[in-house]
Amino acid sequence: MGEGQLGKIIMALQEAISGAIKWILHSGIQNISEDKKKHGGFNSWFDLDKKNYKYIYSEITGYGKTTLSFLYDRTGDSLFLERAVLAGEWLLDNAFHELGGVRTRYYLDDDKEAADYSFESGQLYTFDSGMALFGLLSLYKFSKDKRFLDGAIKIGKFLVDKCQKPDGSLFAYYDSARGLVSEYKKWSTQSGSFHAKTAMGLSLLYEMSGDIKYLKSAESLCDAALKFQEKDGRFVTFFEGGGTHLHPHLYSCEGLLFVGRKLNNEKYISAAVSGIIWALSNVKDGGILNYLFMGGSFNLYERTDALSQLLRLSSFCLQKGLIGDDYQEKIKSLASRLLNFQEKESGGFYYGFHDNGEKLNHINSWCTMFALQALCYYDDLLNNKDIAIDYLI
Repeated sequence: MGEGQLGKIIMALQEAISGAIKWILHSGIQNISEDKKKHGGFNSWFDLDKKNYKYIYSEITGYGKTTLSFLYDRTGDSLFLERAVLAGEWLLDNAFHELGGVRTRYYLDDDKEAADYSFESGQLYTFDSGMALFGLLSLYKFSKDKRFLDGAIKIGKFLVDKCQKPDGSLFAYYDSARGLVSEYKKWSTQSGSFHAKTAMGLSLLYEMSGDIKYLKSAESLCDAALKFQEKDGRFVTFFEGGGTHLHPHLYSCEGLLFVGRKLNNEKYISAAVSGIIWALSNVKDGGILNYLFMGGSFNLYERTDALSQLLRLSSFCLQKGLIGDDYQEKIKSLASRLLNFQEKESGGFYYGFHDNGEKLNHINSWCTMFALQALCYYDDLLNNKDIAIDYLI
């Protein structure tokens, strides 16, 4: 790559990063109204047709705290820390359940399209709680506000004492109304390898609290995730049919890589790298990454969350020598493809496509957060700056 071409790519990356930061801070995706039930929480997405937000999302507010902590660590700008504190306070004051888990969706109107996810349902999803846990600990590193550590400990106890199975895996959710742990058939409502990402927060909680039960829990979660991995590196995410959704497949890789690096566990690192290489091997010309593998082949549709996840993981692995230089061009194509999904006027990123192939006309919160970090990682790779995964969104 010539210096002129490299300079153009870096300029494009930095413009996209600036746009995404502007959107996260100033678009309204984080509620900064004085309504205490909303103040600080992150909305799911902005619907460009209806010109509205659907609900405040606890999982995404967890990502939001981590995103803002990542940006504060990167820039030192106190505004990022101030906004992260608002997100942490919203979570503790509004989404927290007395049992220690977090409620999922605070709907902003009466149309609760999926009532099982509403605050009123009392169903506490373990993955959402795990992302809130990691976000609270990311925030605590900088704020040193004990409220956030205490909240994280309550979540950790909930996950370990009420939701972890003897085999180390997690139930998908806890029904607080009936006192039961339950799960359905959708990938996100069943036990799976993607819960390895929850081990990130548990391993960090061990580091901050000194309680070894969180370390053991994190290791058990990672060991359970390995049972879902095929020899080619693919994580099975559907009980029926044995197929794979790239989004939770890459969650699995993220959790194993993070915990593996923290604990110096080569088994976890190797499994993560194998899963990353499998995904990279299925990147098509132009950086196209189809997200659903069923019956031995991929569908034709794309999601920017999975695209961003693979870009940030592969950028990190390339820099650390975990994958070979022969993947450079594929990684470059992923970055170029991702830039095509940015809504230029606002700076946010589109979600991707409907299953029928039509673009989903909303600017998505978590896709923008993932894309922002992925582009930062790739920019660091090109500029020979160290990539750290301490604040992996």
